Amino acid sequence: MATILIITLNLIGNDGSTVAQDENFTLENLAGVNTKTKTAVTGKWSSSSSFLGSDYGGSYYVTKELLGPEKDWGTSVVKPGGNLVDPFLPVGFCFDTADEAPFMAIEGFEPQKFSNGGSTTGVGHLLRCPLANQLWSFNFRWSIRILD
Repeated sequence: MATILIITLNLIGNDGSTVAQDENFTLENLAGVNTKTKTAVTGKWSSSSSFLGSDYGGSYYVTKELLGPEKDWGTSVVKPGGNLVDPFLPVGFCFDTADEAPFMAIEGFEPQKFSNGGSTTGVGHLLRCPLANQLWSFNFRWSIRILD
């Protein structure tokens, strides 16, 4: 069973306005939350989107604690009114081969709970993007679709 995240990016339209565009991001297997007691529990992802990673596939893991470099990767969210708030945990970090750091952080992300009625929407951030000059914002919204 595949789980598809629908990632809604904010792109720059031809007239300079914001245009929402949905991109599919497939979780090939659902990783559990990493407890930091052992090697990270990783899952695999794939996507045909040129905006999401440089390899069209890679690994991800989920954590409830931001330790070490994860503190920088788990960027804060700007809420209405301009106030910064900490990331909504747990956070999923998605990796490709372009860098040791992740290209994407997904907040409020618990893949193992998707099929049991867990959170099915949230926010995230692209930490880098091959087509960054086409983005209005590096922030995005996500929702899930589970395929049988």
